Amino acid sequence: MSRVVICVLGGTGAGWHFNSTPVQRSTFLSEIATVVCVDQRTKIAAGLEGKAFYIQTPDWGHATVAKMLCKFPDIKRAELLFWGGPSWVDVKLARSLARNFGGRFVVDLYDDIRLPAGIAWARKHWIRALYHEARAIQAKPVISTCDLLIRSIAADVFERDVPLDRQINIMNGVCDQVYELGSDWASHVWGREPFHCCFVGFFDAERARILEPVLKLANERGYSLRLTAIGPYDPQFSSAIFSHLESRHGHVDLRFTGETGWAQAMKILSSADCGIYSFPKRPELECVYPIKLGEYMALGKPILSSDLRGAREMVGDSGAAIFVNPNDPEEWLLAIDTLIKSPSLCREMAVAGRERAAKILWSQMHEPLQEKLRELLVTQ
Repeated sequence: MSRVVICVLGGTGAGWHFNSTPVQRSTFLSEIATVVCVDQRTKIAAGLEGKAFYIQTPDWGHATVAKMLCKFPDIKRAELLFWGGPSWVDVKLARSLARNFGGRFVVDLYDDIRLPAGIAWARKHWIRALYHEARAIQAKPVISTCDLLIRSIAADVFERDVPLDRQINIMNGVCDQVYELGSDWASHVWGREPFHCCFVGFFDAERARILEPVLKLANERGYSLRLTAIGPYDPQFSSAIFSHLESRHGHVDLRFTGETGWAQAMKILSSADCGIYSFPKRPELECVYPIKLGEYMALGKPILSSDLRGAREMVGDSGAAIFVNPNDPEEWLLAIDTLIKSPSLCREMAVAGRERAAKILWSQMHEPLQEKLRELLVTQ
């Protein structure tokens, strides 16, 4: 595959963390081919520096991107793969470029194409939701023409549209660096107060709504509990929770790190007693393979998770997580109480998580893809 150039569209500009799917995918691809990343950010993601070429495009139009790609010296002498998704914009652009340059068309579906529509519906942005629904419908026939579909979601939405021999299912993985960071997990001591939970990601009503009544209940019932939200947060949503905690029957402490670097986030998470994943049950969210669950396991943290298909498949039958009804605050609090009262269970779950994480490292998740790409290029 030495004369192959893979053009990755989107997901590789500055701001994308190195543990994200598009950056890890591009890292893997750079080991077997020349990778040209195209994005609108001013520079390439830090995790891809020195591994891939980068083209900053002023817009996402076909003519603009095609013109900029023509300046790349190897583009006319190589076998080309145009890599796009999950955004319908990226998918459409990848197909049009593949047709223009006579290359192959790969769709990387690491989110549901209905994700933007689902978010808009949840936020009651009706016009925007209808717009995104229409775009998702338009994307389906485009995706059905792809040469390879990578399904990194727990959903079979294209089972009938794309032949199975043109599909490959790759669950999101765990970075080797995270697993190495968790090597001292056994030194953690459970059973101390306050019990420390960590939430990783954007802390807002869409992703963490259930935690508002959970923390209120914990406070009313006298729990000694700390929740650290790692990442950006919605000030209005957080203020509403703080208002519940003003009357301190218990000792419930809510802290926010704000936007933080990956290394700092993992350091904070390493000090926690458990990791929380509280996504609501919606079709476009239930199918996600949450990378943060892999990181919780790699760091030896017991998991409290919404009972969603993607989350269950990520954890497997390891026993590293307690799955709860996403909409039942009593069930969430009971799960927290279970961990507080059983340090030995926490340690057992930590062991199980470490074992599971070792089986889903990115390097292992990507092994089947290399052979699939060889087959694809041989048939060209």
